[in-house]
Amino acid sequence: MPHLSVQEYIERELESAAKYEYHDGQIYALAGGTLNHGLLCGNVYSELRKKLERNGSSCLAMSSEIRLFIESRNSYVYPDAMVICGDIEKSKEEVNSVMNPLLIVEVYSLHSGMGE
Repeated sequence: MPHLSVQEYIERELESAAKYEYHDGQIYALAGGTLNHGLLCGNVYSELRKKLERNGSSCLAMSSEIRLFIESRNSYVYPDAMVICGDIEKSKEEVNSVMNPLLIVEVYSLHSGMGE
């Protein structure tokens, strides 16, 4: 697999309907989620958002549509949900990528081979 620059990764994402994660020069296409995974992610995001609103928080719940830049790892990823409080810090290379979540949620699914 060829080593790609951040700019090449961003261009590939813009040209494609698919989502890719970037890990220090390597890109990986994201697989479609399962029904259970999608339901869990939606529920987590919804509960985070409702809780923040109920508490009058200025923090924002974000879904898996928002890309996270992890500078220390030179990675762009799509967590299942995030919460950001205060000003949103954006990546210099990709203004649609955030850098400062207070909370990151990743839903993992275990497959038993007998359905979900």
